[in-house]
Amino acid sequence: MTYRPRRHRISVILAFALLLVAAFAPSDPVAAGEQLTLRVQDAIATPGGVVAVVLRTYASRPIGQGQLCLIANPVQTQTATTETSTPLASFLGAVVFSDIGDARVDLVAEVSVDPQMIMVHFASESGTVNLSDGPLAALFFRLDESVAPGSRFRLVVDEPNSLLRDPNGVPIAIEPREGELTTRLYADPFLLQADGTRVAPGETAGLAVSTLEPFPLSEGQIAIRYDAAITQGTPSVRMDPRHGHAFFEVDSSTPGLIVVNFSSVEADLNRIPGDLIQIDLPISRQVETNVSSRLWLDPAMTWVAGMPVQLLPVTLEEDVLEFVANPGGQGRGSFTPVEIESSSRTETESRSRGPSRRQGTTRARY
Repeated sequence: MTYRPRRHRISVILAFALLLVAAFAPSDPVAAGEQLTLRVQDAIATPGGVVAVVLRTYASRPIGQGQLCLIANPVQTQTATTETSTPLASFLGAVVFSDIGDARVDLVAEVSVDPQMIMVHFASESGTVNLSDGPLAALFFRLDESVAPGSRFRLVVDEPNSLLRDPNGVPIAIEPREGELTTRLYADPFLLQADGTRVAPGETAGLAVSTLEPFPLSEGQIAIRYDAAITQGTPSVRMDPRHGHAFFEVDSSTPGLIVVNFSSVEADLNRIPGDLIQIDLPISRQVETNVSSRLWLDPAMTWVAGMPVQLLPVTLEEDVLEFVANPGGQGRGSFTPVEIESSSRTETESRSRGPSRRQGTTRARY
């Protein structure tokens, strides 16, 4: 469910916000089991532009309600320090994902200015938030116009003031992972990146093609290349509807190449930035450990268009697959399946753009 404020400026009486923190603070034992990793995704924005702060998980753990405290801190280095300490000028809206769409955002409040600290409270009567791992929530802000391009800010979930509860009200232990907000020039191209992982031989690698800022996509073609010698079996591709709606086709008939063609009638793909394309790649048992393999987007075959339909300038960033004896939970892992309609295509069909459809191609809507 999406929440939009009546007032644009992030503001609330500090005492009220702190009372909410105290009322929601954990007093019960934390639920048994492994900690739930809660990651703040890296973000990119232009001065005066929209910042999408996306929080995601890597494991399914149903949540009934939650309070999240987000801190934005300037990154300090030996050579430079970001001058602006409060980069988020105004709150634009929020969305929390639940399987039946009943999640509501009760409060978004700025409880501290230096450092900038923002409190978010949400609830779901069905307790189906994070029933499927992946994007849990997205908060949208207006970046202050005074923030200089090249400025960087740490985006941190403040664990002492954050709490998630399962549908029975039992607290869930979390392991926060911070992200980073980077400011770019308005004229700079958008970033489209291949995301690798750490994986053991014989396991399935969870790969992705991702974005770090919201820009509407109406159609496009993404070509992902990798060393065909590292794989065994056929890769599977999916797209998560939480990032927007689209039809897509996959051609994996050429070894070492996956081509994904997509179209979004509503041009709302990438409304929530992140892993737009998710790939499960079976890895051969014969791959040696302690080595890496390149994963990249083919610039001659990759393009995206916005709305109105026009090609968008993008920078393509590559990554690597690291093969280790024991990933130790540091890898991306394989993705939770999302139900989609799929069917095999035959080589007799043709396309108006891009390569012809061949066997090994699937078509789906998400």
